[in-house]
Amino acid sequence: MEKEKTMYTIESIQALLRTPLQFILRESVPSTNTLLRTMAEDGVPEGTVLLSREQTAGRGRNGHSFFSPKDSGVYMSVLLRPTIPAEDALRITTTAAVAAAEAIESAAAVPAQIKWVNDIFCRGKKVCGILTEGKPNGDGRFRYVILGVGVNLNTPAEGFPAELQSIAGTVTDNTDNTDVQSAWIAGFLDSFFAYYQNLHDPDILQKYRQRSYLQDKTVRVVGNDNVCGQVVGIDDTFHLLVRTEREILSLDSGEVRIQKL
Repeated sequence: MEKEKTMYTIESIQALLRTPLQFILRESVPSTNTLLRTMAEDGVPEGTVLLSREQTAGRGRNGHSFFSPKDSGVYMSVLLRPTIPAEDALRITTTAAVAAAEAIESAAAVPAQIKWVNDIFCRGKKVCGILTEGKPNGDGRFRYVILGVGVNLNTPAEGFPAELQSIAGTVTDNTDNTDVQSAWIAGFLDSFFAYYQNLHDPDILQKYRQRSYLQDKTVRVVGNDNVCGQVVGIDDTFHLLVRTEREILSLDSGEVRIQKL
């Protein structure tokens, strides 16, 4: 008889969590970010965490989809009502990336790196993506921000689609590891909200730089096939520095891909 799969619960998360938060758990939703946005409009408080065991229309950055099969990953959105100016929004994403990497290392003892600006890599493959979406309130700040995080913790029952097999990976090969699931969720939330108190803490930048997956690699700037260069660092505002033949570019957004030589 096949063993029944066990998954994280709100209770298993809260048993490990130090930060007081409000949880909502759904079995399946089109997109946690989209649903939490509706809840934000209805006035739910900062610190509301929406989890779903499956997304049928998961979204990533730049219009990409995010493969979100049932019971193999954690699909989560967190509601924030920050007081920071809109130009600091990148710091929410980069801080979440540090927290996600730290939680992987703590929960699964697997080294994690950050591919600028918002992807987490383990063993050379993407295991986690972050999508931050905000609604401005008209004064240069935000009415709210939705922080979406999807992590492939366990191997999907039917594997990854062919087009993702060379790109996507998982934190662990174990298909039934409730302890890792709960520990990652609690670890991520505790780390993120600790950093969230001071998004300008230089420790966040240092940890981000230490985990840079692109450092010294040759990359191509997506959207401009003629721009290639070597990543030489990340500046104090989390811009990616790329040295081309003519100049050093400072990228504040967009996507870069490792150039195969």
